[in-house]
Amino acid sequence: MKKVGNEKIKKIIAAGVCCVGILCLWGCTQEKAVSFEKEEDLPQIIVGSDNYPPFNYTDTDGESTGIDVDLAKEAFKRMGYEAVFEGINWEEKQELLAEGKIDCIWGCFSIDGRENDYQWAGPYMISRQSVAVDVDSDIHSLDDLAGKTIAV
Repeated sequence: MKKVGNEKIKKIIAAGVCCVGILCLWGCTQEKAVSFEKEEDLPQIIVGSDNYPPFNYTDTDGESTGIDVDLAKEAFKRMGYEAVFEGINWEEKQELLAEGKIDCIWGCFSIDGRENDYQWAGPYMISRQSVAVDVDSDIHSLDDLAGKTIAV
């Protein structure tokens, strides 16, 4: 039986690590964010991200949107930045960072095995998947699902 969503779970956890770290760093600072009269006066931070609905994607008006986009915009705003999302080819993220074409990456990305490849901010979201069965079911673990038909 093929495991469903294992890579997606890892990506979601990694993305969560990034956001919580950013929010923690912001909350630990003793200096207040610089006050600007208008949001467009904020210095911009270019955030590289790929298309991964519902977390980050481009809407019908060509604007970046999604759960990650909303969280990142708010987190960076609290730190005194305007987050500008740049759609990237995720496979080129390291080169884009090294070349300074983007300032950071934000998205569903697993830390496991990459601990030393990036500077991590920590998780911002933890997502778990559950299996619900009838109370009288003989299914008590994921192994009990072998050979069964399931609906998602």
